[in-house]
Amino acid sequence: MEWLKDGTVLVKLINDLTSGKAGVKANVSTMPFKQMENIANFLAACRKSIGMRENDLFTSADLYDGKSRVNVINGLIACSRAANKAGYSGSSIAPKETSSKSGDFKHAIGAADAGISRLSMGSAGVMEKPQFGGMRDPTFGNKAAGSGTGDVSKLSMGSAGVMERSEVDKSKDINFGNKASGRRVSLSALSARVLDRTHWG
Repeated sequence: MEWLKDGTVLVKLINDLTSGKAGVKANVSTMPFKQMENIANFLAACRKSIGMRENDLFTSADLYDGKSRVNVINGLIACSRAANKAGYSGSSIAPKETSSKSGDFKHAIGAADAGISRLSMGSAGVMEKPQFGGMRDPTFGNKAAGSGTGDVSKLSMGSAGVMERSEVDKSKDINFGNKASGRRVSLSALSARVLDRTHWG
């Protein structure tokens, strides 16, 4: 970081990567603002001359103030990659950036010569959903389970057939409960007993 801090090495780097086309002149002053200007000129040439993306660049403060060694290292690797893509054929510290779009990923999945590992494929081709034709049929799950009857399953039936109610006599007889219980007490006898209990004297 100290070696790069004054920006002169970076200016030489961008001029070498572009065969001098960047045309950046280095300030050899020891004044801080001149050194920061070298860094800013390097970053501007990276954008303009080799087409680096903004999110691949580090900032002047990352290098000069030592705010982020990681950003500076990542920025230099990205610079090397962008220079290769822009036509630089010398040594590189980064893998080459692809210049053309890869084939259709959808068709590549599962192909024997696609070069995609099983780990990278995830569940492609394994968890394919079968085509459901009867999604509007409420018993399609029961049919698919193998009963073939199309009847409602026991799970879906709930308490149907278990808690069936007997037919209630809907006559206007107010004694139907007494009659259904099996005790044959007349209404007049029942009212007489109630009256006897409430009579005190």
